[in-house]
Amino acid sequence: MPNTDAHHDIVKKALKKDGWLTVKEQLPLTISTRTLWVDIKAEKASTNDIIVVEVKGFEKLRSPMDYLENVVGQYMVYRVILEQKNLNYPLFLAIPHEAYSNLFQEEIVKLIIDKLDIKLLVFDTNLEEIVLWKA
Repeated sequence: MPNTDAHHDIVKKALKKDGWLTVKEQLPLTISTRTLWVDIKAEKASTNDIIVVEVKGFEKLRSPMDYLENVVGQYMVYRVILEQKNLNYPLFLAIPHEAYSNLFQEEIVKLIIDKLDIKLLVFDTNLEEIVLWKA
């Protein structure tokens, strides 16, 4: 299994505060002989909704755009595999509020997020709370 992002536990706590239960950590997505891992699968008990969440930090980067390109590629690969496996779970990219307030406000990033229909879960690293769902 892969390593988790530094914010993994913060996102789990934030989801819990928002009424979500972590059902699985490191959800395997297997096609043929390849397995990829999405960070969190969560369920909201009150509605039985299920989501999957990929956690990314976006801090202290030499090249934020290179990192964004890799993250977007990873997100799209996961979305394709979820569709192929008929797992109709919404896929969210969890990012810190600091990244959302800075890099994700740039025109090019807004365009990418909008055109590729990337769902965001924005969390506060200090309060360990979700501050925005962008679906």
